[in-house]
Amino acid sequence: MTETDLILKAINEFFSETGILSEHFENYEYRFSQESMSNYIFETLENKKHIFIEAPTGIGKSFAYLVPSIYFAKKNNKKVIVSTYTINLQEQLLNKDIPFLQKVLPVEFKAGILKGRNNYLCPKRLARAMESSNTLFETEEQLNLEMLYRWSRETKDGTRSDLNFTVNENVWNSVCSERGICTLKTCGSENTKCFYQRAKKELADSDVIIVNHHLFFTLFDGISEEREGYLYNNDFIIFDEAHTIEQVATDHISPSISRENSNTI
Repeated sequence: MTETDLILKAINEFFSETGILSEHFENYEYRFSQESMSNYIFETLENKKHIFIEAPTGIGKSFAYLVPSIYFAKKNNKKVIVSTYTINLQEQLLNKDIPFLQKVLPVEFKAGILKGRNNYLCPKRLARAMESSNTLFETEEQLNLEMLYRWSRETKDGTRSDLNFTVNENVWNSVCSERGICTLKTCGSENTKCFYQRAKKELADSDVIIVNHHLFFTLFDGISEEREGYLYNNDFIIFDEAHTIEQVATDHISPSISRENSNTI
């Protein structure tokens, strides 16, 4: 058997009536459409083509695309980019589906989430804000800033979603990571305390990266002959909740005209 044949066999055994899923889920019901979807996705990746799949709720779509994508990524030393529209689906993938697959699949893989830069606290901007808090902020904002400082000493990832209190928008905009200030040159040392740069370093070793559609099209700059990939070299993309892509893509990559950039005819 070739390696491809062995992977297809492993995929089918994963979804079979007596496979891995059936062993870990009581009252497991085999779904032929779920197994077929998984096979189609793996074969599409192998053949370097594209595929559009519409499937009803409850079929188990996340496992159907994650399992073949992970096998294909590990086989070919590629990264899987999974783009979703809702936070709920991202949390399901990161907190439920992916940890389960990391336990039961016979291949080891790492997974992480890529968030927009302004979701991360910038330690340098925070330090500057603390030094100038009396002139930059009102009294309530100063209290909020102090809470952020205490939180910064405890947080693991330094992202806004890790906050356990409401942050003032003006305060957060003054301390979050910002292009031009938080760069690889200024904050990318080996033992950096920069949350954003640390996250980027961790993602460099990840096999599966979760993003949302808005961030994907913010970062997407097209594919050229010199660069094979979408966000990283040698990656491929799975769009979940793909019915929302058209509007999101339009908002981010379509040309726009304003009074400032238009020319008088």
